[in-house]
Amino acid sequence: MERTLVASGFGTDGGGLFKLGPGGFERIDRLETVGLAVSRDGRALVRALVGYADPNSQTHVLLYDRSGVRWYRRLDGLTDPHGLVWTSDAEIALVSTGTNAVHWLDADGVAIREHRFADAIDAWHLNCPALDASGRLVVTAFGAFDEIQGWRAPLKAREATGFVLDVESGERHVTGLTGPHDPLPYDGGWLVCNSARFELLWTDAQGVVGRRVELGGWTRGLLLDDGVVYVGVSTRRHEGEGGRAAVVEVDLDTFEERSRWELPSDEVFSLVWIDEALLAGVEAGFGNLPGNTRADPPPIANTLRSDVPLIGSSTAASVTSVNVLDRLPAGSWSPVEVSVVNGGTATLSSSGELPVYVGSRWHGASGEDRVQSRAALGHPLLPGDGARVILELATPETAGHYELTVGLVQEGVRWFHEGDPSRAVRVLIEVV
Repeated sequence: MERTLVASGFGTDGGGLFKLGPGGFERIDRLETVGLAVSRDGRALVRALVGYADPNSQTHVLLYDRSGVRWYRRLDGLTDPHGLVWTSDAEIALVSTGTNAVHWLDADGVAIREHRFADAIDAWHLNCPALDASGRLVVTAFGAFDEIQGWRAPLKAREATGFVLDVESGERHVTGLTGPHDPLPYDGGWLVCNSARFELLWTDAQGVVGRRVELGGWTRGLLLDDGVVYVGVSTRRHEGEGGRAAVVEVDLDTFEERSRWELPSDEVFSLVWIDEALLAGVEAGFGNLPGNTRADPPPIANTLRSDVPLIGSSTAASVTSVNVLDRLPAGSWSPVEVSVVNGGTATLSSSGELPVYVGSRWHGASGEDRVQSRAALGHPLLPGDGARVILELATPETAGHYELTVGLVQEGVRWFHEGDPSRAVRVLIEVV
């Protein structure tokens, strides 16, 4: 049966699934996507959708068979999903990057167990799971950092801190990588994307680099074929450069680029082979549901929304802690971990016409500073539930001593701590 090369993509200018062939690419849909994995028998495709560059984003997973979408799951508690892989005919391993964890799902999308590596949000930046030559589960990580998003340090500080990790034993197969993705066993060693260096590497079994090729952008997504490997190449978004993503064909004998497909997307994440029968189901999508005439987008909108002003006991929700340094540089952005508890009677959501966010405000000697920041909750927060959220904190441009207030806000309505200051956290910070 014929097979088709399919790439997943995402970005500010669009994404989705793309099928690639001699004549170029054809877009299948526009659902921004990270991980893709085809089952061992080739009859099912599992797919993780992306919240673009949002460490608090919910995890949405879909499974397709030859008729279309078989099931959809929203997995609360898993944040910033990345790669996934079938570990057996009945289990799927999915990386929850925001919680530094690998989660196993059964073939119906039900969570079975998890393995967590660190506590601070997105400290290690786990990303792409794979099976080694013996069938053991491995995953790539940017580094064993202790702090929130430690991998976002300047490149010099995270140079060569990445590795390929055996999930169960903790053994590191390949070390000295910089922003790695996609470990792929090959020829007694490993193919791996050394992404932050824009490279594809081959290492031997001991992790010694034998070959490398620089491909001009963030390398992520690998797929083998006879004598070649296909490599996803994303734009240099961390350097603020524009351009378009591509899929590059690299000759495995010479380690030289043969050809490339340019895609209308900023990022490529996964590459898979799909046979024509399964491809028909992927293209049908949600169009196989009774009464649904459109395959794209699927009906997975969050039904728990904030569409009315919250008052009284419905606003009895609090920020309980803020993990922030007492000195920060002026005019900068810093990831800050915020703990939230919903002690009220309403479900809080960052979707809808009147969304609820974690927000911050600065107060200086001259009064309230205009600098504010917002972060989505990631998933609806039911009464009695708590969550940890990363707030990208913007600091004032002018140095000085400030009081930072972090609380919950219903946009366009009110701050929850108005009338009850205990529902917010206040921290004295020197801006330098």
